[in-house]
Amino acid sequence: FLYLAHFPEDLKINLKILFNLWAAEGIITLSCDGETIQRSGEDYLEELERRNMVIAVKNYSSTGNGKGYCQMHDMMR
Repeated sequence: FLYLAHFPEDLKINLKILFNLWAAEGIITLSCDGETIQRSGEDYLEELERRNMVIAVKNYSSTGNGKGYCQMHDMMR
């Protein structure tokens, strides 16, 4: 959660980039069952959403390619 505080206020943070940054920092750990960075990142993000710490917008096309972004909730700043 605090990782998102490094970004400017109201910035729409690209989820793919965010998940890769988390993986590079060691925040996302992959399990041995072949879980991808994307899936693991989505799990972390969903938990932050459940706690109302971030707002996430995920747009998925019919081909399954997802683009999305998240923002830190205004009340968390």
